[in-house]
Amino acid sequence: MQITTCSERPLITPCGLERFDYQLDPYIGCAHYCSYCNVLREAETDWRREVRIHHDIEGQLALELLEDLSECAATIWI
Repeated sequence: MQITTCSERPLITPCGLERFDYQLDPYIGCAHYCSYCNVLREAETDWRREVRIHHDIEGQLALELLEDLSECAATIWI
């Protein structure tokens, strides 16, 4: 399993689940590769071989919360 960084991508993204506005995505990829996974069709790499993590999760999350969500009441799926 190769682990790389992906700090250029947002941590908080719009969520398609009912009752949630956003979701927290601390990493991209998964070694399980479940056939029922709802995000496999959006995979940019082979998730069975590569997982991409954010370099500075705490700092990036603080910036995104302050800049993007500071003036709205949002429900986030974690």
